Amino acid sequence: MTEIQLPPAFRIPVAELVDRSPIPLTILPDVPTLDRHFAESVANEIAANNAQGAPTRLILPVGPVGYLARLAQITNERAISWHNVHLFFMDEYCDWQGRRIAPAHPLSFAGFAQRELLDKLAPDLALPSGQVHFPDPRNLDAVSTEIARIGGIDSAYGGIGIHGHIAFNEPPI
Repeated sequence: MTEIQLPPAFRIPVAELVDRSPIPLTILPDVPTLDRHFAESVANEIAANNAQGAPTRLILPVGPVGYLARLAQITNERAISWHNVHLFFMDEYCDWQGRRIAPAHPLSFAGFAQRELLDKLAPDLALPSGQVHFPDPRNLDAVSTEIARIGGIDSAYGGIGIHGHIAFNEPPI
């Protein structure tokens, strides 16, 4: 039997990851703690930019899914305005013809984000609908064009999927 040789980075014991990481790294004990930490990080960034009169331009994943409702809750509790927030979500499913699925589809990330975050924001705090963007296979340059128009991105939050994927690459549904 052949022994598998892992790259050196994969051999770092979990207890040493934070100290040895070349980038800031936080390890959390469970998914609810991750959801809370993620939501608080996003809310704090928006609040800090609001205090400076600056826009907040974010790239967000839809998953991990639990943070979205928590983010809406924190926003409403702390009365954080999203009027100057621009959201770019990372991915969306397409149908068998390469068209973005409808938000009403049960697997739609746009629909999920709408229900779990955007619809739950207090109306006086909510961002304008034109400031929420999902990739569109009919116009692949639209997201890049809009990011350039608004002056770039402040932060890109990533999600790592259950299969270890970053962003999304699934077959059409």
